[in-house]
Amino acid sequence: MESITLICERVNSTYAEVNSTACPNGIEYLVDFLKKFVSTTDKVIIAAMITGMVSIIGVVFTSEIAKVIDYRYNVEKYLYDKREILYEQFISIIYKMKNV
Repeated sequence: MESITLICERVNSTYAEVNSTACPNGIEYLVDFLKKFVSTTDKVIIAAMITGMVSIIGVVFTSEIAKVIDYRYNVEKYLYDKREILYEQFISIIYKMKNV
């Protein structure tokens, strides 16, 4: 039983040391994970994963840009249609006044 408590104390003290020196966002853990992943993985797989991530990011980025452009176009079209109705009414008033 003493050995288990001794092990638990060591683990807790090690965890406290690691936890106090670690970045709040876990950047060091991520960097260590990437180093281990890159060193143990075939280079072709890494290249394929990078290409896939770039492709996914590109599609998402393009999709968001397209939504923004489409929204702006719809707002302009709505305002244009609204002005067009008012201009038609204005022109019809002018013609009525001219015919009177």
